[in-house]
Amino acid sequence: INAEYGRSSMNLFSPVEVAQQLTLIEHSLLSSVSEVEFLNCIKKTSNNCPNVDAIISLSNKTTRWVIAEIVSVSDKMARASCISWFIDVGKECLKINNYNSLCNIYSGLA
Repeated sequence: INAEYGRSSMNLFSPVEVAQQLTLIEHSLLSSVSEVEFLNCIKKTSNNCPNVDAIISLSNKTTRWVIAEIVSVSDKMARASCISWFIDVGKECLKINNYNSLCNIYSGLA
């Protein structure tokens, strides 16, 4: 997810494809977190949590991507279309039980 790409993602990919790709990326990151790393991060016994940090970073990037896409559109109708597209991506995330991406998208829309 890179906000510098502009509105191309809406023109190139369907909401279904974006939701699926977000899910695959998150699954890969979540799969790399060991139980020990997760517990150490929760208990704050270690500042070395690279996989958890990667998940947090992806969440922040997703939210910033949604915001950047929406505010980069000056035309009201095009902005409404952009918002609608992200709502559709969120609905697709919900269908495939990707609640994390759904929440990230919602945060960007809020």
